[in-house]
Amino acid sequence: MQASANGTSDKPLDEAAVSGPLPEIHCSVRGSVEILDWRKQEEQREAQRRLRQYAAQSSGNDAAPVLIKVKVRVAPSLRFTFVEPRLMPFYLAFWSPQSAPSMLVPGMPLHEFALRMQSGCKLPPLVYPEEFYYMQSPLWPEILQDVDLTGPPFNCMLQPDESNAEEGMAVRQVARMWLSPQGAVSPLHYDGHTSFLTQIRGRKRLLFFPPSDLDRLQPYPSWNILRRRCRLDPAKPDLKRFPYFHQLTAMEAILEPGDTLFFPPRWAHYTESLDLSVSITYRFGPRRPATARLVQALSCLKLRKSGANQMHTMHCGKLLAA
Repeated sequence: MQASANGTSDKPLDEAAVSGPLPEIHCSVRGSVEILDWRKQEEQREAQRRLRQYAAQSSGNDAAPVLIKVKVRVAPSLRFTFVEPRLMPFYLAFWSPQSAPSMLVPGMPLHEFALRMQSGCKLPPLVYPEEFYYMQSPLWPEILQDVDLTGPPFNCMLQPDESNAEEGMAVRQVARMWLSPQGAVSPLHYDGHTSFLTQIRGRKRLLFFPPSDLDRLQPYPSWNILRRRCRLDPAKPDLKRFPYFHQLTAMEAILEPGDTLFFPPRWAHYTESLDLSVSITYRFGPRRPATARLVQALSCLKLRKSGANQMHTMHCGKLLAA
């Protein structure tokens, strides 16, 4: 990807893009994820079985030109705090966009994003006096043609449960592409769905805290624009507010191109882009409606122990499990 207008250079984007140093992490890392071979067919079958079991518990030269518009998050620093889009209209009714930790631009042309990613870009800012950009956009059709979302490891989520056809997983969010500059940080947060994160280019580091630690990470309430974000910052912990910080330990995953990370819902994670990074996410949830699951849960007063503290990843053709 190259761009050469508005004060930018002719270098590839990963050489010309804005970058910055990453903050030092102060939390304890108790280890990396376990590696299981994913390259052999028999290991693939076992890995798919384990993932399904856990999920149940928890172009050519003649191509016509295409104007691709993408969703881009704009922030005043390389710290990209994601905000709840559905709650932003209420926030903006009382406060200015400049006071928000970040803003989403829903329809930026891809070539404009490439320009804005580069140092020396002379395009006027959109929201903040100084801006940084992080693309978070559904995969467009031209890219989907080159991405197999029906094969392993994704297909093991969609295969019905052998013991109960009503159970199993369904796609809950279309595949998304994430493009971030080196030094970009996504503060500690958790997702509501089972997720696959595939690294396409560059490296990405993630720190994971299990659901059992979620209360101690102090997530914002559901009515806040920062819902599912946590108040704890592993790079700059407030020891008065979090006196137990040094008792927390994280699991670490460093993704390289070709790696796929699998993690369950409610695992809080802190993400760093070690290089200019391109990733794809694909998210799944229970096939049955949430209301049906809730009715069943309320009718069962006995709590069952689940595998909520397990996490799995794929690494360079291998399955990583913890």
